[in-house]
Amino acid sequence: MSKKKEKLKKDSSDEEEYVEALVELEFDVDKLGKPYNISVTNSNTVDAAISNKAIQIVKEGPAWIADKKKKKAKVTIKL
Repeated sequence: MSKKKEKLKKDSSDEEEYVEALVELEFDVDKLGKPYNISVTNSNTVDAAISNKAIQIVKEGPAWIADKKKKKAKVTIKL
């Protein structure tokens, strides 16, 4: 086996364990589409870093369009 193939085989076995997390967030949207009052309403993980990452994604993402009838937006993020 060539050294290149050996390295590829070795690297593929060094993969980190992948755990899927679902974080449900609820928040308000201002007139400019910026989310605020963001809170975690449901999560399948106790890791605060994962919940914080989901909040960061919502804060730094594109502008949101608020629903005129509903005051709160709700989204589930899969990490």
